[in-house]
Amino acid sequence: MNVATTTRDQATTLPGASLLSATEAGYVKTPARGLRWVGALLAASVILDACSAIPPQSVTDPLGLDGQSVAVRFAGFAGVQAVPGDGGGAFTVADLDVSLPLNPGTMLNTVAIASARLLGETGPETISITNAELTVRIWQGAESFDLASESDRAEVGLATDATMVLERGSCFAGSCNYIYQSGPTRLGDLKLSGATLSTALSVMTTAPSPNSGSVSLTVQADPDELAGRTLTIELEASEGEIRF
Repeated sequence: MNVATTTRDQATTLPGASLLSATEAGYVKTPARGLRWVGALLAASVILDACSAIPPQSVTDPLGLDGQSVAVRFAGFAGVQAVPGDGGGAFTVADLDVSLPLNPGTMLNTVAIASARLLGETGPETISITNAELTVRIWQGAESFDLASESDRAEVGLATDATMVLERGSCFAGSCNYIYQSGPTRLGDLKLSGATLSTALSVMTTAPSPNSGSVSLTVQADPDELAGRTLTIELEASEGEIRF
């Protein structure tokens, strides 16, 4: 009798008996749930490792901005501060010809001023541009960005308070050409990530193609004699990169 009691008591202290007791008590879901979490964490770890193993991929002119022109019209008055100007333009952009093994984390497009042309017989020796704000929109399936569904349109922008100086070149046929002289060589990087990147990639990788696009630019500029005139800026935006 004592032997049986002792044996039973010892059995209840065994790990297997404890687990069996927990199973009988209805707690079997707890370890199963834990295994599911472990599986999810392992899967996430595999994805993160895969992303970190993929180097950034270069993409040429991902947003179709390279070579696009923006006619910036300056306010028709001169003041003590820089003359404000704004302008925009429309363009089309073909779908991206790129194969993506995984969903990227970010896409960058570096934008610079390639050249500029000021309307008028003569122009100042230099033009200083600051407080530039650039906005780019792409969409498909509608005549305008506002009419496109949210899943078929994306918008991205950049802003800089740096000063870029353009130098006058030749003047001919009612306009003067300007090229970069000093300051930063780029306006900055257009950066897409999260939902904006997902939507943009959807637009640029699914039919129809080409897609519609628009670009707008606002600046402050010196000298005051720019008031009332138009500076047509050509963008350089061939450099792009996708990061995982």
